[in-house]
Amino acid sequence: MSMWEPFTESARRSVVLAQEAAEHRGSGSIDGAHLLFGIVAEGQSPTAVALRAAGVTTERLGPAVGEERAERHEGEMVYTTDAKHVIEAAFRESRVLGHNYIGTAHLALGALDESKGSAVQMLRAIGVEPSALRELVIAAANGEAPVPATTLAIDHVQIAIPKGGEAQARGFYCGIIGLPEIEKPAHLKANGGVWFGCGPVQLHLGIDPAFAPSKKAHVALRCSGYAEILARLRGAGYDVTDANEPMPDGNAHAYVEDPFGNRLELVAQYSQ
Repeated sequence: MSMWEPFTESARRSVVLAQEAAEHRGSGSIDGAHLLFGIVAEGQSPTAVALRAAGVTTERLGPAVGEERAERHEGEMVYTTDAKHVIEAAFRESRVLGHNYIGTAHLALGALDESKGSAVQMLRAIGVEPSALRELVIAAANGEAPVPATTLAIDHVQIAIPKGGEAQARGFYCGIIGLPEIEKPAHLKANGGVWFGCGPVQLHLGIDPAFAPSKKAHVALRCSGYAEILARLRGAGYDVTDANEPMPDGNAHAYVEDPFGNRLELVAQYSQ
């Protein structure tokens, strides 16, 4: 059996993108940093989405992994010892998690396991502590299916806002709720709106010329700083309504309307 046979489609694409990243930087070898860059560049897997939401983006990793060159490497590509260790660790992580395939999460965990590896050094170069990502990546591992992939998970949720509402949206969803903004693809920026990360799922706010606030259908956000977020909302003048009954898991939840009148539900973290 080929070493690559148990790799998911997302993992295979990530490896291809890692090779291209190395080639475009004039390198004839692929190391652990290239593999992590490839995972993020793939962009569609739950792991890529989760890493991007945590601030690990290709824009930030690019300078750390090396500057692109006018002439790319055209010869044979080899894997460095560092990269081989990442791949070996990915197989170990898969076994530990009880999986029979290798996904992007396993590769990412393998990269994070190499304490002196190039991927860890690259993350620290952009101000991200690798150990803080491990739990996030393990959670994403459960959202990736083996080949052949079917529906994996929810990728994003979109709600509407009125034209020109981006600044208010950022003030509310970033400034008060605490969601990190995600840069929209270049070809979609002209449409307006703004995107936010929320764990492995993205929240897209799109412009609707015939906007009407959503009073029934809504997004529910699980919050680690639930009490603090409610306090910030109330301090900013928002009317927060505590639910009369807890969630099925026993945690508190509350409702608020965003600046545009869209209903939003906030749910306390599982451990609260």
